[in-house]
Amino acid sequence: MLKRSLFFLSLIVILTLVFIGCSSTSTAAIGKEEGYIKLLYPDANVEYWLIEEKKLPLDPKAVVEELIRNKNNMIPKETKLLDIKVENKIAYVNLSKEFETLSNGDTVGWINIHTIVNTLTLNKNLNIDYVQLLLDGKIKQYIWDTITDKPIPPNAELMKMY
Repeated sequence: MLKRSLFFLSLIVILTLVFIGCSSTSTAAIGKEEGYIKLLYPDANVEYWLIEEKKLPLDPKAVVEELIRNKNNMIPKETKLLDIKVENKIAYVNLSKEFETLSNGDTVGWINIHTIVNTLTLNKNLNIDYVQLLLDGKIKQYIWDTITDKPIPPNAELMKMY
């Protein structure tokens, strides 16, 4: 009888712990720690760079998706993030062709590239030093007038602002 009571008590404790753990909505429960991320984008007159801090998952994918959605930047909203992976402190950011085809020229293209590069590299908690851009899974020699066939470092002039 005592063994049976201990068994049922143990079962109740285990089930209670399982249900409490499953109903948790914390980011730790789903494996995405949150923190404050600095999003970089140009001002309305494209004269200065602005920083917006936002609480997001500390995940490069979430950061790039937020940049694309953010109404304050010039990245075409039709752009899709196809994939992103980080290896050896290099973020490989695979975007749809709309990133290039729907932007308005070299200056806007340069701004869009550095919006992504400097946002990912500025946030040291993402552990990214360079960004390799891909369009539809392919590395291009140039996107607009920016050399993109090698990983892109943060723009030193922009980084002085921080």
